[in-house]
Order: sequence, then structure tokens, then C-alpha cells
Amino acid sequence: MARISPRKFPKYSRKHAEHPLFTASEFTAGMPSSPANVIFVYSRSLAEMIAGDLGLTHVSEPYGDKNAVSVRNYSDSERSLYLMMPGAGAAMTATVADELHSLGARNFLILGIAGGLSLKMNINDIVLCRKAVRDEGVSHHILPPALYDYPSPDLVDYLRNGMRSAGMKFMAGPTWTIDFPYAETVEEVREYRSMGVLTVEMEAAALFAVGKARRFRTAAVFTVSDILDEEKWSGIHSPNEGMRQLTRVARIFSQFHH
Repeated sequence: MARISPRKFPKYSRKHAEHPLFTASEFTAGMPSSPANVIFVYSRSLAEMIAGDLGLTHVSEPYGDKNAVSVRNYSDSERSLYLMMPGAGAAMTATVADELHSLGARNFLILGIAGGLSLKMNINDIVLCRKAVRDEGVSHHILPPALYDYPSPDLVDYLRNGMRSAGMKFMAGPTWTIDFPYAETVEEVREYRSMGVLTVEMEAAALFAVGKARRFRTAAVFTVSDILDEEKWSGIHSPNEGMRQLTRVARIFSQFHH
């Protein structure tokens, strides 16, 4: 018990020097291989929009009935891309990514809907994520303590160049990843805004962390659905134009080959 501290996370001090009891590859043994490219989304309407644009069809693999959590999957006929709804939150995103990586996936992109911290932002704005504040739990079980997790530079550069070539308007900057949206405080919003953080969401830091630990590529692009003004929260809006722009990003990512 001497290694357990109520003020330290993770609680066990030698966590990062030891190996997990079992791995994703043990869970996925016998499952079909995964395409190299995977897109994670957390909105059914966005998933259907992307699937329609890219000509993807709903498939049950790789999990079938093995996973207790419903994971909705889409794929193209060549099996070069998965579009998946793994379930919202850092834990499910990291878990499904680790499992798919054990099946052959190499490149992961979050296309998400996020809150905007900058008062200069508008609903439907597009943000290419440069780094993520680690205010969730998953990353701390995978990597030693740090303020930020980072996406893969080559994939971020590829998306930035592709979005510019497509004439898309977007911002690039940090996000704040937190597990529980109803615990976001005014003081935190002010602090992160002063640090230049543009968005808040629930998954990016965890994906970036497991990508670094397992050596696969990660990136995230968001559209803004609400503005966190400490005077008055804007409420959630449906960023229909932003989702259309994320569909364009999905098409750019689908051509990434590494």
C-alpha cells in the first residue's frame, strides 16, 4: 500500500514501468483484420453523412457479438477504411483504437463535435487539433504525467495540406479533453482560453496517448457546436455546415496511405 497515494494519478506509483495483465491482441484473437485507416465519429447523423458521401456500407465486423458495447461500423468495398462509432468518451475511444490496432489499423482520425472556448469562434467553425490537454483519465494510465498529448505530425501535416488545397477555412490549435462535461468550470474555461486552447471535447487526448504508446498515427478535427462564454452558455446547436466540412476531411483522410 506504500505505493498508493490519494494525491497521485495513477494511484500505483510504478504503473508505467510494468506490463498489463492482458492486451488488446488477446481480446481480438480470431477477429477479421482491420483496414489501415479508421475514422471515429460520435454523431449518428455525421456517420450517415460521411458513409453516404464515401459510399460506405454498414458492416458488423470486426466485433460481431463479442463486444458488450454496441460499435456501429461502416466500410468500403475494398476494406481500406473503417468509419466507426465507438461510443463517446476517452475510455471507449482508446479501447477500440487499441483493439483495431492489434488487428492492423495504423491511422486514426477523430471527426468530432466540440465546444468552442474562443469568443471569436462561431458555430460550424472547423478546428484542426495540434495538441490536447490531458484532463481525462485514460492517458495517465498509458503515459507518464504531462500537460499535453500530441497527434502525429505527419498525419496532421497531410490533413492541413489537404484541407488548404480543398479551399477549406479552418483554425489550428489545442483542445481540452475532459471526461465529464458537467464539471467544466468558469475558472477552467478562462484559464484554458488564456492559454490559447480553442475547443473542449471528450476523446482526443486519450487517442493521442494510446497512439504514442502503441506507435500508430492519430489526428483530430472538430466542428464547433456551442460556445463556452462564462457569461452565458450558447447551448448546443446542430453544426450542419460544419459536419458537411468534416465529410470533406473524411474524404481527404481516406486517401492517406502510409
